[in-house]
Amino acid sequence: DEPEHARGDLERVVQAGRKAAALTRQLLAVGGQQNMEPSLVKPADFVRAMKDMVDGLLADNVELALSVDPAVDKIRVDPDLLERALMNLVINARDAMPHGGRLVIDVANAERGGDPRWVRFSVRDTGVGMSPADLERCFRPFEQAAAGKGRGTGLGLAIVKSIVELHDGQVSVMSDAESTQFNLTLPQLSAT
Repeated sequence: DEPEHARGDLERVVQAGRKAAALTRQLLAVGGQQNMEPSLVKPADFVRAMKDMVDGLLADNVELALSVDPAVDKIRVDPDLLERALMNLVINARDAMPHGGRLVIDVANAERGGDPRWVRFSVRDTGVGMSPADLERCFRPFEQAAAGKGRGTGLGLAIVKSIVELHDGQVSVMSDAESTQFNLTLPQLSAT
């Protein structure tokens, strides 16, 4: 009896340790203390390679659409960090569409401050939008703006912002009653 009881206790301790480690990694990412391992990435290939993983996160009543411009130039990013940022946005979009909808991931060349050497990753959903108050605070750590109380740690969008800024990029959000769109703008190789 005791060994079985002890095994359950140990499993709970290990699970708590894993949760603590994940939260620590999230806090380090928000604080800009994340280690980077940049490499050359072709955005079109990168997003297409994520398709199966994104599909696996979405309910059957959510349609996924990829719109990728093959002419987009390579960027130098940490692929794991970029994937984490995009997956956080996908999870937020999924949570905003409890009754289904459409999720669009778009990659295209962009301009920033008159400089045309940027790449924009957009994640747009047709779920419930964000209020102006939620938009104001959505990138603050521990805010539960879009996800609602009791879901997640409140670090997802703060992590997205930290990751993008770590790559000398910019993140923006637009929302109305029927959709939300996050844009991650990152420099092309020739812009750095």
